Amino acid sequence: MRKKNILNGAIASCLMLLAGCSSEPLSQGRSFDVEKTACSYLPGWNQDNFEEALPALLRSCQRPNKDWSSFCRGLQSYQNASSDEIKSYLEEN
Repeated sequence: MRKKNILNGAIASCLMLLAGCSSEPLSQGRSFDVEKTACSYLPGWNQDNFEEALPALLRSCQRPNKDWSSFCRGLQSYQNASSDEIKSYLEEN
């Protein structure tokens, strides 16, 4: 349970960091840049069990927007994968 909480916290932290990158709210049509960084910077990333996180990730993919649809289609094939395999997919995508 503790590992699941760590992963959920890490994902929430990433989303908050992305949301906090702007000093003003993004208006429709306004663009921004996202810089790719290593997942290993997330606290607990290398200790988490990604099999436990997969159901939540798949629920997030039930109605993906067009930018996430490819990621979500790929993630579907990891339902019987090991934690390390899921982690690798997340890091590569």
